[in-house]
Amino acid sequence: MELSIVICGWHFKNGDIYRKLINEVKYCNKSAKYFIASHKKPEEIDNTFLNAVSQLGWNVLHFENEGWDWGAYQQFLIWQKNNDAFSDYYLFLHDDIEVKKHGFIKVFLGKIQDGFNVVGNSIPVTKERRFKLFYPEDVFWAEINGFPIKSNEWSLVRGSCFFTTKDVADNILLKMPVKKGINLESANSSARIFGGLVSDRCGEKSIGYIGNKPRSSVYIGEEFRGNKNRSTKELVKSLIRPYINKTLIKRMLRFRKVAPVKRGTGLKLNLGCGTRYLKGYFNIDIDSPYADMKANILDLEFEENSIAEVLVVHVIEHIECLKVPSLLKKMYTWLKVEGQLVLEFPDVLKVCKLILRRKNKPQELQNSPLGIRGLYGGPTEHMCLHDYHKWGWTKSNIVPILKNVGFRKIYAERPEFHVAKRDIRIVAVK
Repeated sequence: MELSIVICGWHFKNGDIYRKLINEVKYCNKSAKYFIASHKKPEEIDNTFLNAVSQLGWNVLHFENEGWDWGAYQQFLIWQKNNDAFSDYYLFLHDDIEVKKHGFIKVFLGKIQDGFNVVGNSIPVTKERRFKLFYPEDVFWAEINGFPIKSNEWSLVRGSCFFTTKDVADNILLKMPVKKGINLESANSSARIFGGLVSDRCGEKSIGYIGNKPRSSVYIGEEFRGNKNRSTKELVKSLIRPYINKTLIKRMLRFRKVAPVKRGTGLKLNLGCGTRYLKGYFNIDIDSPYADMKANILDLEFEENSIAEVLVVHVIEHIECLKVPSLLKKMYTWLKVEGQLVLEFPDVLKVCKLILRRKNKPQELQNSPLGIRGLYGGPTEHMCLHDYHKWGWTKSNIVPILKNVGFRKIYAERPEFHVAKRDIRIVAVK
Protein backbone atom coordinates (compact mmCIF):
# COMPACT_ATOMS: atom_id res chain seq x y z
CA MET A 1 0.00 0.00 0.00
CA GLU A 2 1.36 3.43 -0.95
CA LEU A 3 0.00 6.67 0.46
CA SER A 4 0.50 10.27 -0.69
CA ILE A 5 0.01 12.94 1.96
CA VAL A 6 -0.73 16.29 0.31
CA ILE A 7 -0.82 19.51 2.33
CA CYS A 8 -2.26 22.67 0.81
CA GLY A 9 0.33 25.24 1.87
CA TRP A 10 -1.02 28.70 2.64
CA HIS A 11 -0.09 29.71 6.17
CA PHE A 12 3.07 27.80 7.13
CA LYS A 13 2.48 28.81 10.72
CA ASN A 14 2.54 25.39 12.34
CA GLY A 15 5.81 23.60 11.55
CA ASP A 16 4.98 20.85 14.02
CA ILE A 17 2.36 19.19 11.80
CA TYR A 18 4.94 18.12 9.20
CA ARG A 19 6.89 16.12 11.77
CA LYS A 20 3.72 14.75 13.36
CA LEU A 21 2.40 13.47 10.04
CA ILE A 22 5.66 11.61 9.43
CA ASN A 23 5.42 10.15 12.93
CA GLU A 24 1.81 9.14 12.24
CA VAL A 25 2.94 7.10 9.20
CA LYS A 26 5.59 5.40 11.35
CA TYR A 27 3.05 4.82 14.13
CA CYS A 28 0.73 3.02 11.69
CA ASN A 29 3.65 1.09 10.14
CA LYS A 30 2.87 2.32 6.64
CA SER A 31 4.87 3.98 3.85
CA ALA A 32 4.09 7.39 2.39
CA LYS A 33 5.26 10.17 0.10
CA TYR A 34 4.98 13.73 1.41
CA PHE A 35 3.99 16.76 -0.67
CA ILE A 36 3.21 20.43 -0.04
CA ALA A 37 1.10 22.01 -2.79
CA SER A 38 1.82 25.64 -1.99
CA HIS A 39 -0.02 28.67 -3.28
CA LYS A 40 2.90 30.81 -2.13
CA LYS A 41 5.99 31.55 -4.20
CA PRO A 42 9.36 30.35 -2.84
CA GLU A 43 10.41 33.92 -1.99
CA GLU A 44 7.25 34.35 0.14
CA ILE A 45 8.21 31.47 2.46
CA ASP A 46 10.96 31.64 5.06
CA ASN A 47 14.06 29.86 3.71
CA THR A 48 14.85 28.24 7.04
CA PHE A 49 11.36 26.75 7.11
CA LEU A 50 11.62 25.49 3.53
CA ASN A 51 14.97 23.84 4.27
CA ALA A 52 13.61 22.24 7.43
CA VAL A 53 10.57 20.62 5.76
CA SER A 54 12.70 19.54 2.78
CA GLN A 55 15.14 17.80 5.12
CA LEU A 56 12.20 16.00 6.73
CA GLY A 57 11.30 14.59 3.30
CA TRP A 58 8.56 16.96 2.14
CA ASN A 59 8.51 17.77 -1.57
CA VAL A 60 7.45 21.44 -1.91
CA LEU A 61 5.58 22.30 -5.11
CA HIS A 62 4.53 25.84 -6.01
CA PHE A 63 1.33 26.61 -7.94
CA GLU A 64 -0.72 29.69 -8.76
CA ASN A 65 -3.84 30.05 -6.62
CA GLU A 66 -6.44 28.67 -8.99
CA GLY A 67 -9.34 27.26 -7.02
CA TRP A 68 -8.07 27.57 -3.44
CA ASP A 69 -7.54 24.24 -1.62
CA TRP A 70 -9.45 22.13 -4.17
CA GLY A 71 -7.45 23.75 -6.94
CA ALA A 72 -4.18 22.97 -5.11
CA TYR A 73 -5.14 19.29 -4.75
CA GLN A 74 -6.05 19.09 -8.43
CA GLN A 75 -2.86 20.92 -9.47
CA PHE A 76 -0.87 18.41 -7.42
CA LEU A 77 -2.58 15.45 -9.12
CA ILE A 78 -1.83 16.93 -12.54
CA TRP A 79 1.81 17.33 -11.49
CA GLN A 80 1.94 13.79 -10.12
CA LYS A 81 0.41 12.34 -13.27
CA ASN A 82 3.13 14.03 -15.34
CA ASN A 83 6.09 13.46 -13.02
CA ASP A 84 5.43 10.48 -10.79
CA ALA A 85 2.92 7.67 -10.34
CA PHE A 86 -0.43 7.71 -8.56
CA SER A 87 -0.56 6.28 -5.05
CA ASP A 88 -3.13 3.80 -3.78
CA TYR A 89 -4.51 6.28 -1.21
CA TYR A 90 -4.43 10.02 -0.55
CA LEU A 91 -4.66 12.16 2.55
CA PHE A 92 -5.44 15.77 1.62
CA LEU A 93 -5.31 18.47 4.30
CA HIS A 94 -4.64 22.12 5.11
CA ASP A 95 -1.48 23.33 6.78
CA ASP A 96 -3.34 24.75 9.78
CA ILE A 97 -4.77 21.47 11.11
CA GLU A 98 -3.79 20.15 14.54
CA VAL A 99 -2.66 16.53 15.02
CA LYS A 100 -4.06 15.66 18.45
CA LYS A 101 -3.62 11.89 18.55
CA HIS A 102 -1.92 9.24 16.41
CA GLY A 103 -3.70 6.32 14.74
CA PHE A 104 -5.95 8.15 12.27
CA ILE A 105 -4.44 6.60 9.12
CA LYS A 106 -5.56 3.16 10.34
CA VAL A 107 -9.02 4.59 11.06
CA PHE A 108 -9.22 6.19 7.62
CA LEU A 109 -8.20 2.91 5.98
CA GLY A 110 -10.73 1.02 8.08
CA LYS A 111 -13.50 3.28 6.82
CA ILE A 112 -12.39 2.68 3.23
CA GLN A 113 -12.44 -1.07 3.85
CA ASP A 114 -15.97 -0.67 5.26
CA GLY A 115 -17.08 0.58 1.84
CA PHE A 116 -16.61 4.34 1.91
CA ASN A 117 -14.80 5.95 -1.03
CA VAL A 118 -14.07 9.29 0.65
CA VAL A 119 -13.61 9.80 4.40
CA GLY A 120 -13.60 13.20 6.07
CA ASN A 121 -12.06 13.97 9.42
CA SER A 122 -15.19 15.69 10.75
CA ILE A 123 -18.86 15.95 9.85
CA PRO A 124 -19.86 19.00 7.79
CA VAL A 125 -20.94 22.18 9.57
CA THR A 126 -24.21 22.11 7.63
CA LYS A 127 -26.57 19.18 8.13
CA GLU A 128 -28.17 19.86 4.73
CA ARG A 129 -27.87 17.04 2.20
CA ARG A 130 -30.25 18.36 -0.50
CA PHE A 131 -27.53 20.34 -2.24
CA LYS A 132 -29.08 20.01 -5.69
CA LEU A 133 -32.14 21.84 -4.36
CA PHE A 134 -30.43 24.44 -2.17
CA TYR A 135 -27.33 25.11 -4.30
CA PRO A 136 -28.64 24.92 -7.88
CA GLU A 137 -26.01 27.47 -8.95
CA ASP A 138 -23.23 24.95 -8.22
CA VAL A 139 -25.05 22.14 -10.00
CA PHE A 140 -25.66 24.40 -13.00
CA TRP A 141 -21.99 25.47 -13.07
CA ALA A 142 -20.85 21.82 -13.05
CA GLU A 143 -23.32 20.98 -15.81
CA ILE A 144 -22.22 23.75 -18.20
CA ASN A 145 -18.62 22.61 -17.64
CA GLY A 146 -19.45 19.08 -18.76
CA PHE A 147 -20.08 17.37 -15.40
CA PRO A 148 -23.83 17.09 -14.79
CA ILE A 149 -24.73 15.94 -11.26
CA LYS A 150 -27.61 13.48 -11.27
CA SER A 151 -27.85 12.73 -7.53
CA ASN A 152 -30.45 14.70 -5.58
CA GLU A 153 -28.76 14.31 -2.20
CA TRP A 154 -25.18 13.87 -1.10
CA SER A 155 -22.73 14.44 1.74
CA LEU A 156 -19.72 16.76 1.87
CA VAL A 157 -16.16 16.62 3.11
CA ARG A 158 -14.24 19.71 4.10
CA GLY A 159 -11.09 20.49 2.18
CA SER A 160 -9.38 20.80 5.58
CA CYS A 161 -8.84 17.05 5.86
CA PHE A 162 -10.12 14.06 3.90
CA PHE A 163 -8.87 10.62 2.84
CA THR A 164 -9.65 8.90 -0.46
CA THR A 165 -8.61 6.30 -2.98
CA LYS A 166 -6.63 6.35 -6.22
CA ASP A 167 -9.84 5.80 -8.19
CA VAL A 168 -11.54 8.90 -6.77
CA ALA A 169 -8.37 11.00 -7.06
CA ASP A 170 -7.79 9.98 -10.70
CA ASN A 171 -11.34 9.86 -12.02
CA ILE A 172 -13.09 12.61 -10.05
CA LEU A 173 -10.81 15.08 -8.29
CA LEU A 174 -8.29 15.25 -11.13
CA LYS A 175 -10.96 15.82 -13.79
CA MET A 176 -13.79 17.73 -12.08
CA PRO A 177 -14.36 21.44 -12.80
CA VAL A 178 -12.82 23.35 -9.89
CA LYS A 179 -14.22 26.82 -9.20
CA LYS A 180 -11.32 29.20 -9.78
CA GLY A 181 -13.01 32.48 -8.87
CA ILE A 182 -11.37 35.16 -6.75
CA ASN A 183 -14.03 34.82 -4.08
CA LEU A 184 -13.28 32.30 -1.31
CA GLU A 185 -16.84 30.96 -1.68
CA SER A 186 -15.46 29.25 -4.79
CA ALA A 187 -13.80 26.69 -2.49
CA ASN A 188 -17.16 25.82 -0.89
CA SER A 189 -18.69 25.45 -4.35
CA SER A 190 -15.92 23.04 -5.34
CA ALA A 191 -16.54 21.00 -2.18
CA ARG A 192 -20.23 20.70 -3.05
CA ILE A 193 -19.47 19.75 -6.66
CA PHE A 194 -16.93 17.13 -5.49
CA GLY A 195 -19.49 15.62 -3.10
CA GLY A 196 -22.13 15.44 -5.84
CA LEU A 197 -19.79 13.80 -8.33
CA VAL A 198 -18.61 11.24 -5.74
CA SER A 199 -22.26 10.47 -4.99
CA ASP A 200 -23.01 10.02 -8.71
CA ARG A 201 -20.10 7.66 -9.29
CA CYS A 202 -19.89 5.79 -6.01
CA GLY A 203 -23.36 6.01 -4.45
CA GLU A 204 -25.13 8.25 -1.93
CA LYS A 205 -23.46 6.57 1.06
CA SER A 206 -19.93 6.76 -0.30
CA ILE A 207 -18.73 9.56 2.02
CA GLY A 208 -18.02 8.88 5.68
CA TYR A 209 -16.30 10.53 8.66
CA ILE A 210 -14.03 9.53 11.53
CA GLY A 211 -15.37 12.21 13.90
CA ASN A 212 -18.93 13.05 14.89
CA LYS A 213 -18.40 16.76 15.56
CA PRO A 214 -17.96 19.67 13.12
CA ARG A 215 -14.33 20.68 12.48
CA SER A 216 -12.87 18.08 14.86
CA SER A 217 -12.27 14.42 15.66
CA VAL A 218 -10.30 12.87 18.52
CA TYR A 219 -7.37 12.71 16.10
CA ILE A 220 -7.37 15.98 14.15
CA GLY A 221 -8.59 19.50 14.84
CA GLU A 222 -9.48 21.85 11.98
CA GLU A 223 -9.22 25.61 12.23
CA PHE A 224 -12.49 27.52 12.21
CA ARG A 225 -12.75 29.89 9.23
CA GLY A 226 -15.16 32.72 9.81
CA ASN A 227 -16.27 34.78 12.77
CA LYS A 228 -18.65 33.21 15.28
CA ASN A 229 -19.33 36.60 16.80
CA ARG A 230 -21.67 39.12 15.26
CA SER A 231 -20.05 41.73 13.09
CA THR A 232 -19.50 45.28 14.33
CA LYS A 233 -22.17 46.46 11.88
CA GLU A 234 -24.73 44.04 13.34
CA LEU A 235 -23.88 45.10 16.90
CA VAL A 236 -24.27 48.79 16.05
CA LYS A 237 -27.63 48.09 14.42
CA SER A 238 -28.86 46.24 17.50
CA LEU A 239 -27.82 49.16 19.74
CA ILE A 240 -29.43 51.96 17.72
CA ARG A 241 -32.57 50.09 16.64
CA PRO A 242 -34.63 51.12 19.74
CA TYR A 243 -33.83 54.78 19.03
CA ILE A 244 -34.57 54.97 15.29
CA ASN A 245 -36.65 58.03 14.45
CA LYS A 246 -40.31 57.11 13.89
CA THR A 247 -40.52 59.52 10.93
CA LEU A 248 -37.71 57.58 9.26
CA ILE A 249 -39.62 54.33 9.80
CA LYS A 250 -42.72 55.84 8.18
CA ARG A 251 -40.69 56.96 5.16
CA MET A 252 -39.24 53.49 4.79
CA LEU A 253 -42.70 51.92 4.99
CA ARG A 254 -43.75 53.85 1.90
CA PHE A 255 -41.79 51.25 -0.02
CA ARG A 256 -43.54 47.90 -0.15
CA LYS A 257 -41.02 45.14 0.46
CA VAL A 258 -41.58 42.02 -1.64
CA ALA A 259 -40.55 38.77 0.06
CA PRO A 260 -37.18 37.65 -1.35
CA VAL A 261 -36.92 34.39 -3.25
CA LYS A 262 -35.84 31.71 -0.78
CA ARG A 263 -33.14 29.09 -1.24
CA GLY A 264 -34.47 25.86 -2.64
CA THR A 265 -36.88 27.46 -5.08
CA GLY A 266 -34.53 27.25 -8.05
CA LEU A 267 -31.62 28.86 -9.82
CA LYS A 268 -31.09 32.59 -9.22
CA LEU A 269 -29.08 34.77 -11.61
CA ASN A 270 -27.01 37.87 -10.80
CA LEU A 271 -26.52 39.46 -14.21
CA GLY A 272 -23.76 42.01 -14.74
CA CYS A 273 -22.31 41.15 -11.33
CA GLY A 274 -19.07 43.14 -11.68
CA THR A 275 -17.20 42.79 -8.38
CA ARG A 276 -20.47 42.07 -6.52
CA TYR A 277 -20.29 38.28 -6.13
CA LEU A 278 -23.44 37.09 -4.35
CA LYS A 279 -23.73 33.76 -2.56
CA GLY A 280 -26.78 31.80 -3.64
CA TYR A 281 -26.71 33.27 -7.15
CA PHE A 282 -25.11 32.27 -10.41
CA ASN A 283 -23.01 35.34 -11.15
CA ILE A 284 -22.55 36.39 -14.79
CA ASP A 285 -20.57 39.30 -16.22
CA ILE A 286 -18.96 40.15 -19.53
CA ASP A 287 -15.42 40.50 -18.15
CA SER A 288 -15.35 40.38 -14.33
CA PRO A 289 -12.87 37.92 -12.71
CA TYR A 290 -15.47 37.43 -9.95
CA ALA A 291 -18.07 35.98 -12.31
CA ASP A 292 -19.03 32.29 -12.40
CA MET A 293 -19.40 32.70 -16.14
CA LYS A 294 -18.21 35.41 -18.52
CA ALA A 295 -20.86 36.32 -21.09
CA ASN A 296 -22.72 39.22 -22.63
CA ILE A 297 -26.16 39.13 -21.01
CA LEU A 298 -27.77 40.06 -24.34
CA ASP A 299 -26.57 36.72 -25.70
CA LEU A 300 -27.72 34.52 -22.81
CA GLU A 301 -30.25 31.74 -23.29
CA PHE A 302 -32.00 29.72 -20.56
CA GLU A 303 -34.88 27.28 -20.68
CA GLU A 304 -38.36 28.70 -20.25
CA ASN A 305 -39.79 28.56 -16.72
CA SER A 306 -36.44 27.46 -15.25
CA ILE A 307 -35.22 30.47 -13.21
CA ALA A 308 -36.43 31.57 -9.76
CA GLU A 309 -34.98 35.09 -9.77
CA VAL A 310 -33.12 37.41 -12.11
CA LEU A 311 -31.20 40.17 -10.34
CA VAL A 312 -30.03 43.03 -12.58
CA VAL A 313 -28.23 45.72 -10.58
CA HIS A 314 -26.99 48.81 -12.42
CA VAL A 315 -27.02 47.14 -15.80
CA ILE A 316 -29.97 48.32 -17.91
CA GLU A 317 -28.67 51.90 -18.01
CA HIS A 318 -25.58 50.49 -19.78
CA ILE A 319 -27.72 48.93 -22.57
CA GLU A 320 -29.10 50.70 -25.65
CA CYS A 321 -32.69 51.63 -24.79
CA LEU A 322 -34.24 49.91 -27.84
CA LYS A 323 -32.70 46.59 -26.77
CA VAL A 324 -34.11 46.70 -23.23
CA PRO A 325 -37.74 45.61 -23.99
CA SER A 326 -36.63 42.45 -25.83
CA LEU A 327 -34.15 41.65 -23.03
CA LEU A 328 -36.87 42.03 -20.38
CA LYS A 329 -39.19 39.81 -22.46
CA LYS A 330 -36.50 37.17 -22.64
CA MET A 331 -36.00 37.30 -18.85
CA TYR A 332 -39.77 36.97 -18.38
CA THR A 333 -39.78 33.71 -20.35
CA TRP A 334 -36.90 32.34 -18.25
CA LEU A 335 -38.74 32.90 -14.96
CA LYS A 336 -40.93 30.34 -13.26
CA VAL A 337 -44.43 31.33 -12.20
CA GLU A 338 -44.03 33.60 -9.12
CA GLY A 339 -40.42 34.16 -10.16
CA GLN A 340 -39.03 37.67 -9.70
CA LEU A 341 -37.14 40.11 -11.86
CA VAL A 342 -35.30 42.63 -9.67
CA LEU A 343 -33.93 45.78 -11.29
CA GLU A 344 -31.86 48.50 -9.65
CA PHE A 345 -30.66 51.56 -11.54
CA PRO A 346 -30.14 55.31 -11.15
CA ASP A 347 -33.58 56.97 -11.16
CA VAL A 348 -33.08 59.61 -13.85
CA LEU A 349 -35.62 61.98 -12.24
CA LYS A 350 -33.82 61.79 -8.89
CA VAL A 351 -30.50 62.25 -10.68
CA CYS A 352 -31.68 65.43 -12.38
CA LYS A 353 -32.92 66.91 -9.10
CA LEU A 354 -29.65 66.04 -7.36
CA ILE A 355 -27.63 67.63 -10.16
CA LEU A 356 -29.66 70.87 -9.98
CA ARG A 357 -29.06 71.07 -6.23
CA ARG A 358 -25.32 70.97 -6.92
CA LYS A 359 -25.22 73.35 -9.88
CA ASN A 360 -23.18 75.83 -7.81
CA LYS A 361 -20.93 73.16 -6.28
CA PRO A 362 -18.57 72.14 -9.11
CA GLN A 363 -16.53 69.66 -7.02
CA GLU A 364 -19.63 67.75 -5.90
CA LEU A 365 -21.11 67.96 -9.37
CA GLN A 366 -18.00 66.37 -10.83
CA ASN A 367 -16.96 63.88 -8.14
CA SER A 368 -20.01 63.00 -6.03
CA PRO A 369 -22.11 59.90 -6.83
CA LEU A 370 -25.03 62.34 -6.50
CA GLY A 371 -23.67 64.43 -9.36
CA ILE A 372 -23.17 64.01 -13.10
CA ARG A 373 -21.99 60.41 -12.87
CA GLY A 374 -25.62 59.44 -12.20
CA LEU A 375 -26.27 60.33 -15.86
CA TYR A 376 -23.12 59.13 -17.58
CA GLY A 377 -21.49 56.55 -15.28
CA GLY A 378 -18.58 56.73 -12.88
CA PRO A 379 -15.48 58.09 -14.67
CA THR A 380 -12.33 55.97 -14.74
CA GLU A 381 -9.06 56.32 -16.64
CA HIS A 382 -9.78 53.39 -18.95
CA MET A 383 -13.54 53.41 -19.51
CA CYS A 384 -14.79 50.96 -22.09
CA LEU A 385 -18.05 50.89 -24.01
CA HIS A 386 -19.77 48.88 -21.26
CA ASP A 387 -18.98 51.49 -18.58
CA TYR A 388 -21.07 54.35 -20.03
CA HIS A 389 -24.76 54.91 -19.36
CA LYS A 390 -26.68 54.69 -22.62
CA TRP A 391 -30.14 55.69 -21.38
CA GLY A 392 -31.99 57.03 -18.37
CA TRP A 393 -34.72 55.06 -16.61
CA THR A 394 -37.29 55.86 -13.95
CA LYS A 395 -40.42 54.18 -12.63
CA SER A 396 -42.70 55.88 -15.17
CA ASN A 397 -40.88 54.63 -18.27
CA ILE A 398 -39.83 51.14 -17.09
CA VAL A 399 -43.15 49.97 -15.56
CA PRO A 400 -45.15 50.16 -18.84
CA ILE A 401 -42.53 47.98 -20.55
CA LEU A 402 -42.70 45.43 -17.73
CA LYS A 403 -46.51 45.35 -17.90
CA ASN A 404 -46.40 44.93 -21.67
CA VAL A 405 -43.93 42.05 -21.28
CA GLY A 406 -46.47 40.25 -19.05
CA PHE A 407 -45.47 40.76 -15.40
CA ARG A 408 -48.49 40.55 -13.09
CA LYS A 409 -47.22 42.55 -10.10
CA ILE A 410 -44.73 45.40 -10.11
CA TYR A 411 -43.43 47.19 -7.01
CA ALA A 412 -41.02 50.05 -6.31
CA GLU A 413 -38.73 49.41 -3.35
CA ARG A 414 -35.88 51.03 -1.49
CA PRO A 415 -32.64 50.09 -3.30
CA GLU A 416 -30.26 47.69 -1.56
CA PHE A 417 -27.09 48.47 -3.53
CA HIS A 418 -25.19 51.62 -4.49
CA VAL A 419 -26.79 55.01 -3.57
CA ALA A 420 -30.25 55.02 -1.97
CA LYS A 421 -30.85 58.77 -2.51
CA ARG A 422 -30.25 58.41 -6.24
CA ASP A 423 -31.37 54.91 -7.22
CA ILE A 424 -34.58 52.91 -7.39
CA ARG A 425 -35.39 49.21 -7.10
CA ILE A 426 -38.19 47.66 -9.17
CA VAL A 427 -39.45 44.15 -8.42
CA ALA A 428 -41.61 42.49 -11.09
CA VAL A 429 -43.35 39.18 -10.33
CA LYS A 430 -44.36 36.78 -13.11
